[in-house]
Amino acid sequence: MTLRLDYRTLIEPVTERARRDPDRPSVVLIGEDGSEETVSAAQFLANAADYAAVLRAAGIRPRDIVIVVMRHSAEDYADEARPWR
Repeated sequence: MTLRLDYRTLIEPVTERARRDPDRPSVVLIGEDGSEETVSAAQFLANAADYAAVLRAAGIRPRDIVIVVMRHSAEDYADEARPWR
């Protein structure tokens, strides 16, 4: 495995991974009951893109400060990536 350190944004490695290996797990969420939900690289990127579109529609632009308050779920992990998209 080669570690790249030349990414310009936090979303670039996520995008690259989703294109290279879309079905590869990116996040495994473990519920309070012990259940597991796996989020693929493609799912993670698609969710982040959806949220980014909502932010853009609300007038949020690159380099704007966005505060994210969240609980732990699959949707919320995609929320974390949206400001960098």
